[in-house]
Amino acid sequence: EMEDLFQSCSAATECRDAFPRLRDEFATILDRLKQGVQVTLPDRAHTVPLHPGRVIEWFRSRLYRPATAASLPWLIHRAYLGDWRPIVQGILANAKGFDTAVTAGIFFSITCSEDVAFIRPEEIEPATAGTFLGDYRLREQQAACSTWPKAALPPGYRSLVRSSVPTLFVSGDVDAGSPLWFTEHVAPGFSDRLEITLVGRGHTEWSACIGKLYSEFVRRGTLHGLDASSCGPVTRPPFQTR
Repeated sequence: EMEDLFQSCSAATECRDAFPRLRDEFATILDRLKQGVQVTLPDRAHTVPLHPGRVIEWFRSRLYRPATAASLPWLIHRAYLGDWRPIVQGILANAKGFDTAVTAGIFFSITCSEDVAFIRPEEIEPATAGTFLGDYRLREQQAACSTWPKAALPPGYRSLVRSSVPTLFVSGDVDAGSPLWFTEHVAPGFSDRLEITLVGRGHTEWSACIGKLYSEFVRRGTLHGLDASSCGPVTRPPFQTR
């Protein structure tokens, strides 16, 4: 996803002109974070270390949607120049809103039993090597799941679902949270399906045309007659450059 951001910035004249060395600047700030960066917090008299994992995990979350990803080149550049304040402010604001945006109990109850429990130790390094995030997020979630209550899943729980029930799949082509390969993996098991890929849409982004499609689908109980042509491509928001 970060590679997509670099390419999108390079393809946009204003972003390319403002940040011509974005990829190199990103690599530089990652190195500085590993070496140690001290920042000031609003309620602290002394500086505190800025954890590399916390920064890159916040970056990852901003890649979920084009609207939030649009500020990343500017944030990277400010940090490259030595100004970490925008990143710190963003992380703090995100932490304050986490409890209302995400129900952590449900999140851990589902993922600890249905996802993390199935990760094999030998898979971790090959899967995370070469990524800007590394294994930080995975290790953090494994630590949380080590003490979280888990459910006993029935045999075959994770087998691919096969069904003839009419099913509508709607995906955003720039969704960094649920990438297109998720649908490509699951959809073939549904014999009566309609797959719609929305151009320019990210994770869980809503629109009037999607709402209309869902409403018609539920009322009709069939995919026949659904017209997805009204859900046209969405122009990517302009990148923040100052």
